[in-house]
Amino acid sequence: MGFPEVADVARKFSVMIRVQGPDPKGLKMRNHAFHLYNSGKTILSALGMIFPASTGNPKMGINSEALVLTTSSVIEPFLSHQYRENLSKTLQGKPQLIPGVQIDILLEEKCGKEVKIEAVSWIPAELLMMVSSPKSSASFGSSDKNWEVGWSLAYEGRGPQQVNQNIRTKADSSHESLCPQKKVESHDANLTRQLATRIAVLAIPSKLPLLMFYPKLQVSVPRRGDLILAMGSPFGILSPLHFFNNISVGSISNIYPPNSFRSLLMVDIRCLPGMEGSPVFSESGQFIGLFTAPLRQKNIGAEVQMVICRKGYELDLSH
Repeated sequence: MGFPEVADVARKFSVMIRVQGPDPKGLKMRNHAFHLYNSGKTILSALGMIFPASTGNPKMGINSEALVLTTSSVIEPFLSHQYRENLSKTLQGKPQLIPGVQIDILLEEKCGKEVKIEAVSWIPAELLMMVSSPKSSASFGSSDKNWEVGWSLAYEGRGPQQVNQNIRTKADSSHESLCPQKKVESHDANLTRQLATRIAVLAIPSKLPLLMFYPKLQVSVPRRGDLILAMGSPFGILSPLHFFNNISVGSISNIYPPNSFRSLLMVDIRCLPGMEGSPVFSESGQFIGLFTAPLRQKNIGAEVQMVICRKGYELDLSH
C-alpha cells in the first residue's frame, strides 16, 4: 500500500474536535497555542479518530453510533471543579463538564466546498469517559528535570489569560513560600505528564450513514524505523478549512524510554501546534496511535514529537 492509499484510509478516520464554553476570566486557553476567545467564551480544538461504536468494548455500555478518541487536553479546561480537583486520580463514571459547554466534531465529508467556517456542518458529540495511559505517563516521568511537556509557543504568555495569571501569581506568592519549591514543581510536572497522556472518549449520538462504508480498523505494532503518516490540522480552530486533514509523513525514531513497552513513541515528523490528537498510521494503513504534546527542552525550547501508542491505554478496539 502506497502513501496515497494510506492517506485515503487515514482521512476517513480523522476528525476535528471543537470544544467551546464560558470563560469569563479568559483562563481556559492556557497551554493552548491556538484558540478563539470572544465575549467571555473560549473555543479550543484538537484532532481525533472516529470509528463505529460497534468496534468498541460492549462492556462500556455504549449507546451511540460512533466513538471518537482524542487528547484530553482539549476537554480538561471545561471539566467541572470537582473533577478537575481530582485529575491526578483515577475517577469512575462519566466526567462532568461545566454548564454551557458544547462539543462538536467535523468530518472531511461534511466540509464539501464550503469556504466559510460558519457554513460547515458540525456534528454534536458528548464526553463519554477519560482513559488514563499509565505506561505512557510513566515513560514521560522517566525524563530528567530539564524536559517538560508542551509547545514552546503556548508558553509565550499572550492573551487575556496572562493578565489573570499575573494577578493570581501575586495573590498566591505568600502561599507558595510555605511549600518547598521542589515539591510543588514535582507535583505539577507529574500532573502535566498524566494529562498529556490521557485520552478522552467522545460519543456521537446522531446517525452517520457513511460509517457503514468504513474499512475495518487494523492496529499496528510499531517498530523503530517504521514509516508513518499522520492526518492533522495545524493551527486548529483558527483556520480549519485551509489546513483540515493536512498530511505529514515521517518515521518512528525511537521508543521512549529505549527498550520499553511500546506505549510512547518518539517520531521524526513535521507537527505543528493544533495537531494534538491526530491519528497516526503505518505505511500499511494500520492505526498506531495519537499525537500528544511534544517533549520540550526547557532552556533551548527544542521539541520532540511524541505519539501515544495504541497499546499505551486501556481501551478495547478489537472487533
